[in-house]
Amino acid sequence: MKTLIFAFSFLWMLKTTGQQVPAARAVIDSAYARAAIEKKNVFVLFTATWCGPCKELKRSLTDVYNKQYFEENYIIVILHGDELAANKHIENPETDSARKELRPDSLNFIPYWAILTPKRKKLAEG
Repeated sequence: MKTLIFAFSFLWMLKTTGQQVPAARAVIDSAYARAAIEKKNVFVLFTATWCGPCKELKRSLTDVYNKQYFEENYIIVILHGDELAANKHIENPETDSARKELRPDSLNFIPYWAILTPKRKKLAEG
C-alpha cells in the first residue's frame, strides 16, 4: 500500500507542479535497484485509467486479503500508457516500448503484468 500511495502521490505532485511523469524505463530500473536491496521481486503493471480490468487488478493489489502479501514480496510498479486525451498528463513516456521489451509478441493490450527478479528475469506474466 505504501508503494501505491507513493506512486499516486508522486503523480499528483507532478501534475500540480507541472513536472513531467518519469519515463517507464527509469521507473522500472529504480524498482530493480530497490528490489535487489529489499530482496523482493518486481511486479510491473501496465494500465490506463479508462480500463475496467486494469482498475480491478490495481484494486486487488491493495485488497485486504492480498495487500500484505504483495507488500512483503514485491516492489510494485504501475505504469500508465494508452491514456485518453484528458489523462495524457499522467502517462509514463516509453510505456509501449517497455511493455514490448517484456513481451515482444504483445499487441499492446492492457492490463498486462509481469513479475521479474531483481536481475531482470521474467518469472510470470499475464
